[in-house]
Amino acid sequence: MVTMGKDSLQRQSIRRLKPSTWLNDEVMNLVNKHLTSQTFARLSKAVTGRKPSYVMSTYFLQSLLDLKNNDPTRRRKVNYENVKNWARKVKAVDGDLFKLAFLHFPFNIDDVHWTLVSVSFDDKLIVYYDSMHGEDPVVAYAVYQYLIHHHIEMHGENFDIDNWRVILKPTGEEFTTHYSSYPMQENGELFCFPSLYYHSLITSHTQLHRL
Repeated sequence: MVTMGKDSLQRQSIRRLKPSTWLNDEVMNLVNKHLTSQTFARLSKAVTGRKPSYVMSTYFLQSLLDLKNNDPTRRRKVNYENVKNWARKVKAVDGDLFKLAFLHFPFNIDDVHWTLVSVSFDDKLIVYYDSMHGEDPVVAYAVYQYLIHHHIEMHGENFDIDNWRVILKPTGEEFTTHYSSYPMQENGELFCFPSLYYHSLITSHTQLHRL
């Protein structure tokens, strides 16, 4: 077992760090947590009054989409009850996600490829990033529906959904500069790295460049 502060990696997860091996949820969540905590800490020192950002656990979308439901017909359908209390973990905004700058949702496709749904509350965008050129409207719109439920629960009313956009294949013509390009890969050799790269750079408002 390897420990990082209060966190740890089991032996079977450590083996996932070998070359040509897929990274699992435990590794991704640990890296996400420590990568983003360092990024957010640096930004908070550099910009006074900057809104916080947050990365959800990789298990969030699995639960929201009910992917482990015993009934196959209910999988990939939004089940808000499964995740209605998850926002309470975001202590920096007292559980009100709409007070964040960015909210990121890592998502694993078939245990072999990682993608990312990124929410920008200031730009009113929900963007699906996939370094293998794919798109998954079910996942992206599940986040959209989750935000609708969450806003109603927190504020007793819907948010201005007409002014929000869901983007499945980002291009520079569609939205602001810091989303205009992002890392792509032509094969599986980079594994989940682009997903980690996306949310770190998006959160820091850094221009994204292709690998």
